[in-house]
Amino acid sequence: LAEQLVRRCDPAALEDSLKQIIECKSDLDFPWYPARVVCHDILGQTALVDLAGLRDAIADQGGDPAKVNPVVETQLIVDHSLAVEHAGFDSQAFDKNRAIEERRNEDR
Repeated sequence: LAEQLVRRCDPAALEDSLKQIIECKSDLDFPWYPARVVCHDILGQTALVDLAGLRDAIADQGGDPAKVNPVVETQLIVDHSLAVEHAGFDSQAFDKNRAIEERRNEDR
């Protein structure tokens, strides 16, 4: 938190904000400047659809849709669990599991 304050905080508020961290107080509104946003797949998909819709609306009005971007670096993480059907000493376990997974999820 201190590093992001030093990098981005208004110099007039920097000293008070750093003191608040050091003294573990919450007297002031804390200036928060995230370096990135990590979205889980469910929220990330919603955000992507919103951005795509906004870009379409901007393009329809004659604007440049390439200018519609998140202000903060954003990473979308799609979590996908693998069901293990073959394990142990089976030397082909990885290939068998992958084939099963591809068959189960071919619609994606």
